Amino acid sequence: MPYLTIEEILLMHFRIITEFQPYANIYTITRPNELESAIARPQQSAGGEDAYNDDYEKAAALTESLINNHPFQDGNKRVGITAGCVFLLANGYHEENLNNNDIEECALNVSQSNWRFDELKKWFEKHFI
Repeated sequence: MPYLTIEEILLMHFRIITEFQPYANIYTITRPNELESAIARPQQSAGGEDAYNDDYEKAAALTESLINNHPFQDGNKRVGITAGCVFLLANGYHEENLNNNDIEECALNVSQSNWRFDELKKWFEKHFI
């Protein structure tokens, strides 16, 4: 199973920032330990068993951590939701009925603590098959 690397997340962040804010100089990692923690979370195990039972849970763990750990000066929500989606695509899933409004709603609900982990997992299950 391919997990996203720190290099891939950093490239994702760079591309998102330069696409949406090309004149801003905010390509800054403010909390590098939180970034590493977020990337490691989907790979956690206990007693030889994965802590997260399926790819949807792993995508939710990655997304939730990147958004809430706030490792970057800007772009945390965009990177978080993008990383979760890319993780599922890299593991053979296909996008289903996903639009920009769905993505924005998801990212805002996670960042404002309106959604818990299970709701985020259900969102991924709804939009990726």
